[in-house]
Amino acid sequence: MYEHISYHPEWAKQLHQEIVDDNSDWFHPKGTIFDENDVGDFDYGRMRFINRNLNYFYFDNMLSHAVKNEFDFNTKYPKFLEFCEIMRNLNNETGPYGRMCIWKLQARSYLIPHRDNWEYHRHITRYIFCISDHHGSDVLIKICDKEIPVTPGLVFNFFPATDLHEFVNNTDRDFYFLGWDYWQPDKLNSAIERTGITRDTIIPYDTGYGGHRRKTKFMSKE
Repeated sequence: MYEHISYHPEWAKQLHQEIVDDNSDWFHPKGTIFDENDVGDFDYGRMRFINRNLNYFYFDNMLSHAVKNEFDFNTKYPKFLEFCEIMRNLNNETGPYGRMCIWKLQARSYLIPHRDNWEYHRHITRYIFCISDHHGSDVLIKICDKEIPVTPGLVFNFFPATDLHEFVNNTDRDFYFLGWDYWQPDKLNSAIERTGITRDTIIPYDTGYGGHRRKTKFMSKE
């Protein structure tokens, strides 16, 4: 369950403006389904990326990025990166970044209750920052079946590999939030020791883009 809650409404306004100013396309993720008629975990979400759409299904890829601590940051989102650095210092998050994703939930859309129980997610702490002007019943966010009261500027963290989480936009307006990860240093060090991956390790990659069961660096061009 989450360990941090704080509120930063002025930052929410600044980050919202960067989203509005960006005319780029939104990536359409496809979540895990267990039946061909099911809705995937995040099928109704749309995404943009602060440090590219890294393929988290390929653990060596994510670990190599963390070890090198070198990322291709999106130049359209300097305020997002500045905010994440402020939150790093505020919460003493000493590990490198993992995934850094801007989410858009369109009108009356949702991310179904799920856990992200992949190897990468077992090594990180995830933070959520509510950006758009949604309050109270406008949005439902539940972590471990506990509702979190939503207001612009809300920040909280949780552990996506173990904590059941869902997001629902009950309005006719797009709901924007940022989800970003810091590696947990002890787990990062254990993974480095286990795999032997260093800054000089050459990671083999498949060509093109892809996710599950693919050894690509990115899941899309973004």
